[in-house]
Amino acid sequence: VQLGTGDADMNQKMHAALSGLLQWKDVQVVLTKNPIDANGASLVPDGLDVTVQRYFPLANVLSAFDGAIAATGYNSVHELLPAAIPTVFISNIRGTDDQDARAKWCHDHGYALRANHADLADISATVGRLSDPVLRKNLQSKCGELSNTSGASEIAALLLTLATSTEKQPKKL
Repeated sequence: VQLGTGDADMNQKMHAALSGLLQWKDVQVVLTKNPIDANGASLVPDGLDVTVQRYFPLANVLSAFDGAIAATGYNSVHELLPAAIPTVFISNIRGTDDQDARAKWCHDHGYALRANHADLADISATVGRLSDPVLRKNLQSKCGELSNTSGASEIAALLLTLATSTEKQPKKL
């Protein structure tokens, strides 16, 4: 689970997401940050086993997880989908980018689930849906259809073209 905490709405979303995980059988929840509010009160509902692991980058260990609940930031989407990790995206609405449009696209194309960021009950219910092994398998399969998104081949070809070009490149000031 990686949503962030601190702002009141994020704390509520975190609690709702963690509450949805109560529907999972024998679940072990891993977070990268202690889930507490500004007053130090825990956001973890009773009965949920949570471990905090300060480990980055998460991309190196994603295959260890059966599912993810994450904000719909650019990096999270571009790490979780290619790793084929069944995911529930919960958007942060901060004005820096359109996370909700990104979450909707992922959901509409079958790559991930989208929880309504403005509806705490929907967040809990959608996270609960991810406990279904058939649904997780379907999301994994759909993500497996994605083309290689690293861009490494395209960048290497571009650099090779630039390096071997006989045309003078304009100087940039």
